[in-house]
Amino acid sequence: MAKSGNSISLAEAVSMAVGTMIGASIFTIFGLGAEIAGRNLPLAFLLSGLLALMLSYSYAILGRKIISNAGPISFLLKGIGDNIPGHSLC
Repeated sequence: MAKSGNSISLAEAVSMAVGTMIGASIFTIFGLGAEIAGRNLPLAFLLSGLLALMLSYSYAILGRKIISNAGPISFLLKGIGDNIPGHSLC
């Protein structure tokens, strides 16, 4: 939607901020990963992609079986209960 003047909308400002944060994070992580992995960078990206795929698959299965708005914490509470040491600190 075109607007007159030099103002931007809230949605445009949020989009620019989120895009900048995500873009900067990706390039920062990529640079750090390249430095650490060296010549093994493609293998490191392949392994991290496979791990992300397995994690997202497990979240999808758990999310289908444990319906909750709490997200991953509900999976932990269902799996190990509410008697977590240090739970009162949260």
